[in-house]
Amino acid sequence: MSLEIPNRCASRVFFGLAFQVDAAILLMLRHICELQGIRLEGKREDIELTLANDKKIYAQAKAVVKANNDFRSVRRNLCKSLKTLAEAAKNSTEKDARYIYVTNSPNPLKEETLMRLIKDETLLPFDSLPAESQNTLLQLMLRPEYQVPLDRFSIYYFPYVTDDDKEREKIVRNEVEKFVNKISEYAKAGMGEDLLKRWQKELFDSAMIYNKGVIVSKKDVIWPLIMILTQFPDSDMYEDIEEEILDVIEQIYSETLNQCVERWEFITQILYDYNTFTYKGPPRTRHIAFSQQKWPDYIDRFKPIIKDNEICEAFTKVVLMNVLRRRRAITSIKQKLHI
Repeated sequence: MSLEIPNRCASRVFFGLAFQVDAAILLMLRHICELQGIRLEGKREDIELTLANDKKIYAQAKAVVKANNDFRSVRRNLCKSLKTLAEAAKNSTEKDARYIYVTNSPNPLKEETLMRLIKDETLLPFDSLPAESQNTLLQLMLRPEYQVPLDRFSIYYFPYVTDDDKEREKIVRNEVEKFVNKISEYAKAGMGEDLLKRWQKELFDSAMIYNKGVIVSKKDVIWPLIMILTQFPDSDMYEDIEEEILDVIEQIYSETLNQCVERWEFITQILYDYNTFTYKGPPRTRHIAFSQQKWPDYIDRFKPIIKDNEICEAFTKVVLMNVLRRRRAITSIKQKLHI
């Protein structure tokens, strides 16, 4: 399947799922350092985040197609969300779990007071809501099926309207771009867009998995960023590899690496081995020398996938050079994100 979520505007179902995916990405970025895993269409909620110490965030995401001027269904959406969040709270064993209602409606409670407060992306815990809004929720929660722990309840709004992908996804695109620029000194134009598409696909695919216990781990979340950072550069460091073989490697590079089991452990082993590698030549060619001498130690990982011996050897060398070329960035990401 394409990295694009298919036919986003074709139906309300796809619109709602696309909103849910982007909402998950925004919530994930808010908690990226403490994130352990994320799941769409989880055991209890639309979006489930597992944080450090097994803390949980349960979120219900409800989108309105014409969100800026159609407020007819906002109360109904709110009630549906409160009902499932209350059910999650009732069945949850996590005492510190948080509950979030995510919406693209600037008027989520259908009242003017709150609407005047909401601008751009906004996370509003219950105690920060206007008195009128608090009273609206309290009145709703007189019914047992809507009772959510208000001290751990928030409303999260972000704009998500129009049929234009770039305009509709402006908030999530900007947040991903900011994340990439902050996390890596090697960030370049287009990396944020590339990462966003990969995350959208990853989370969309996770929602299709029948086993609700399967989550996308933090390592799986950050791996696409490592793939982007270690893509083929415009460089002459592959000069000993035939151009025809390089063309083949470039075509299979990402897919083959993604099939490699224990991907992070593989990267960690390369960095460890490189740090203990003895080399007396110029520092700028150390990574090339490492790949030339040490590739036999790693080739077995790729032999089950790449049957041609010459291509497999060259592929292994290229992987080693690309990882080592970005070793400082990879080490920094691992440290900053506690991987």
